[in-house]
Amino acid sequence: MGMFDEVLCNNDLFGAHRGETHQTKSLEPMFGGRLEQYEITPAGRLEFLEYVTEDHSDPNAQGMAKFGGMFAMVFTGGRKDMNYHGWLELSRFGRAKFTDGVMVAFEPERAGANHVGRLLDISAEAMRSPRVPTSDYQLAADLGALGYPGYAHLSSALRDAAEVLLDALDRDNLDARIAEALPWLPLQYPQMNWRWIVAHAKLRNRQNRLGFVVNLSARVAVAKAQCDVAEVLYRVVAELRKARLAANDTFCHVCWPPSERRYAHEKRSRVAAYWNLDTRLTEKDLAWMDLGREVKRGIK
Repeated sequence: MGMFDEVLCNNDLFGAHRGETHQTKSLEPMFGGRLEQYEITPAGRLEFLEYVTEDHSDPNAQGMAKFGGMFAMVFTGGRKDMNYHGWLELSRFGRAKFTDGVMVAFEPERAGANHVGRLLDISAEAMRSPRVPTSDYQLAADLGALGYPGYAHLSSALRDAAEVLLDALDRDNLDARIAEALPWLPLQYPQMNWRWIVAHAKLRNRQNRLGFVVNLSARVAVAKAQCDVAEVLYRVVAELRKARLAANDTFCHVCWPPSERRYAHEKRSRVAAYWNLDTRLTEKDLAWMDLGREVKRGIK
């Protein structure tokens, strides 16, 4: 069994389990742990709780009874940010994913996935991973089935809008016309399962792409005076900002040669730059809508 460390899970991603303490052996691979204390803070940082050892042993005790109190932990109140990156396994509970020092997702332990999923208020539908389409054609047909006018002539079984959006964003390379269609989905389906798609985007390190799409959708909603939709979408944007990745990416164009990517990087908008994406796509380039008066008024 060996030793272990303890982690206070104090982040909203743990849902109903927030505030619980769980054991881990991920921080000391050789020894399993040193019985030290850590906290995953509300901001998603893994912090070490600093301490000193003091002799609190009973002077009248003998043998091991005396030895046991000689190294009592006394917490100083100091903390050390671990800047943790990767998966942190939590025994009989699940695992937390950290990217660039911030917790971005939590996966319940498989054996108890249904039970933990209920406590986290995640439905069985939301717990499963979506399938990945085999072609751009399938994605185009999925968009057509959801009502996207550019692919209205294509047919497919109706899929959930959140699944289609995540499938598209998870592609290394995507047809430019499909990429332009993606901001249409949040605008038309603002009540999609955001909890599910945000969690899965974080698991796949696609939160910057998702943030960019929703940000564009929100700006279009403002331009079209769809205030209720804009409010919903900007709340999603605010949530994704907390997990924004520092690494540069493309908007589903990994195959670009270096020269084309450099050009996109130089010409990208402020929104694309904020989400660290090399793309020239803006809301004014969306073929599915005529911004007309909205462009003249200016989109904030």
